Amino acid sequence: MNDTKTPAKSKAHAPQTDSDITTAKLEELDKVAKRQETIDKLTTERQQLDERLKDLQTLQTNAVGRRKTREQILIGVTIQKKIDKGELTEDWLRQALDTELTLKRDREVFGLPELVSKLSDVEIKEIPTEVSSNPVDKKINKKSPKVQTEGAVV
Repeated sequence: MNDTKTPAKSKAHAPQTDSDITTAKLEELDKVAKRQETIDKLTTERQQLDERLKDLQTLQTNAVGRRKTREQILIGVTIQKKIDKGELTEDWLRQALDTELTLKRDREVFGLPELVSKLSDVEIKEIPTEVSSNPVDKKINKKSPKVQTEGAVV
């Protein structure tokens, strides 16, 4: 017997042949391809879930809109019934509509006159201010435009 021990050759330390290298590369490529398939599958599932979510959100929005429209119709029916019973007057309704409806198309539905812009009724003029000889006033009283509305200076 030989006292010197020679290490046993293991496969891990064995020199690799070209076929071993090719097999390892193919296995690695196979793993990469499987990962890509998983990514593609999950991406497709996510797109389908996003589309489903969008559809559900649209359904919800439409349901809320239909409910709100129904509520408004029922409020109108209730007010009309109260007018028919004499509990409310047509004048009250017309005044409420005139106060609350601001869009031209809405006002036309009830034969209400078009609203006039409040700014179009105001005449704007530039009025110079008086300049004082007092040095303190000179810092305060610089020429500035003032707005005159129906006889009052603002």
